[in-house]
Amino acid sequence: MKQNKKKMKFSAAVTLCGVGAMLAALLYGGVRWFLGRQNAGILQEVLWEVIPALALVLFMIVAVNLLYAGVRRTAKTVARKIGERDAARRAGRAYTPAEGGEFAAIEQALVRDDAAVAAYLSERESAAVRTEREKTELENALRLHAVMAPERLTLSEVTFGLSACTLSAPFAGGDFSDFFRLDHARVCFVVCNVWAAGFPAVLSAARIKELVREYVSASRSLKDSFDELNAILCQEGSFPGAALFVGVFDPAGGDFRYLNAGFPSPMLIGEQRGVLHTKPCDVLGLYSDATFVEEATHLAQGQAIVLHTAGLTGARNRAGKRFGSDRLYEVAKPAWDSSLGADHIADQIRAELLSFTEGCPLSDDISFVVLYYPDGLQKVFRPVIAELETMRDLLYRWLQADPRKNKIYLACEEIFTNIVNHSGASSIQLCCQREGNNLVVRFTDDGEPFNPLPSLSDGSSYNAYGQGGMGMAIIRQLAGEVYYRTREKRNVMTVRFPVFRP
Repeated sequence: MKQNKKKMKFSAAVTLCGVGAMLAALLYGGVRWFLGRQNAGILQEVLWEVIPALALVLFMIVAVNLLYAGVRRTAKTVARKIGERDAARRAGRAYTPAEGGEFAAIEQALVRDDAAVAAYLSERESAAVRTEREKTELENALRLHAVMAPERLTLSEVTFGLSACTLSAPFAGGDFSDFFRLDHARVCFVVCNVWAAGFPAVLSAARIKELVREYVSASRSLKDSFDELNAILCQEGSFPGAALFVGVFDPAGGDFRYLNAGFPSPMLIGEQRGVLHTKPCDVLGLYSDATFVEEATHLAQGQAIVLHTAGLTGARNRAGKRFGSDRLYEVAKPAWDSSLGADHIADQIRAELLSFTEGCPLSDDISFVVLYYPDGLQKVFRPVIAELETMRDLLYRWLQADPRKNKIYLACEEIFTNIVNHSGASSIQLCCQREGNNLVVRFTDDGEPFNPLPSLSDGSSYNAYGQGGMGMAIIRQLAGEVYYRTREKRNVMTVRFPVFRP
């Protein structure tokens, strides 16, 4: 109805304009004729001026009406075709235009437009699905990485200490650290950096962890183990490659065998900063003819090794500065001087790293291992008072001419007696070490957890001391520093004596 009204208005406007033009032409002709009615030549001249003008006006009226009708018919046809296309889309079927005809180009354009819209919607839906899938995969990768590579691992023994730390970047790489026993004495530790990110990297890391444990445990040669590992990974074809360091340590004599496949040389922490020089080897899983070289050295008691992936020294703060190997040593050296073991060194490195990168997401996964080989004596005692004589003789032989030996034994006697009388332990481990510039005595037992340090008083009254408080106060005066903690359901009491300067 509205369209008909618009059509009528348009035709009326065109006709009105035409009639107006015709009246103007007639008026003009009448005036000319009236003024020159006595002259036949003027009348003829007027007729030749008015008649063509009137004919032109009539032609224009007819042409405009025909043109409008054609445009309106075309618009109605296009609208009908679009309506047919929309109806087909709502019905879930493809729009099929009639073949040929004057509107074939428009119909084909509608088909192309339909296809373009369908492709856009499909791509948009696929992108949303892909984004959601990638988000889910990343979440699963981070969870798997947290299980496969825990943030902290610690193996504290009387003869050595191992501590590892792994921090995941937001995109989840494949860095991990691991250690496991090969027999009652030797221990193997691994640090790995998979050259990939996301779920494939974590799966590859889990695969390497499994294979290393299997093949290193079954062979006494690290080179043979790596040859077999590399062959398996190359045959699988989809492995992205990985840098790997494997070390086997025997604390009985300090023998250390290792193989470095693509890692920077480990840092040695002691009185002086050092580097464990390694021969270059190929990375794992890229070349079937890769070359691996097994090496061996002897670790001196009192030394610590820090082995890390590239993400540790490459971590950056807000100012864009790298953490760097110099900063790593500056953090590790005081922790080594404090003589509290591998886990203390690892804790200090981790704390400094998190402080350094505060507010900046990690650009790469970070994993590192600290191996600490103490310098001293180790002994396991039965929890009976009669063992005090054996402990005294052992300490005196080890301390020899050290003028502190009586004070040290007095402190050890007090701690040992407290453990025997109050903890219910089944065994007591004594570890005495010269670590850094200090002499450290550490007792470890499996008794009931009890921290005597909070019971220390200011010494104003004997009645103010709690259980074991007076003994701990005496030990603190003798030693200077006393620490207590629980580790793997075991009590650890550490006493640190300052350096002796004759």
